[in-house]
Amino acid sequence: MTDIIERLRGYARDDHERGCNGRYYDCSCGYDKKRDPLLIEAADEIERLREELDTWKSVFPDIAPDRVLPDRSLLEAENERLRAALEAVDEALNDAAQDDCESGVKWLNERAAEGYLKEYPHTSAAISKVIGLTRTALEKSRE
Repeated sequence: MTDIIERLRGYARDDHERGCNGRYYDCSCGYDKKRDPLLIEAADEIERLREELDTWKSVFPDIAPDRVLPDRSLLEAENERLRAALEAVDEALNDAAQDDCESGVKWLNERAAEGYLKEYPHTSAAISKVIGLTRTALEKSRE
């Protein structure tokens, strides 16, 4: 227990010092009867809250090792760091999936082109001839 808790409880059980005029009157409004239990209740609640805080500190020692409460800016900074890490992982996975899909499409296109050239040699020859004529015409137009 801490000093404040003991002082609150002690004050609730204490009385005026010997010779003090406060010892010789009776409170007729009920203030003293309400005050003393309230002080004990406050001390009990402070003690309960401190025990609960100690429990939380033991569960999350890295967040608030020296603090009474975690600093909000530290929590926000940690949240931002974790968010940035998750975004990096997400981006890496998306890039990998896109690269793999593009590689797969490229491979499929190459296989399809090879098959097309084997199956349709005359069309392939005509396309090659048209491409050749087009390039020749473009080269002559630049001269």
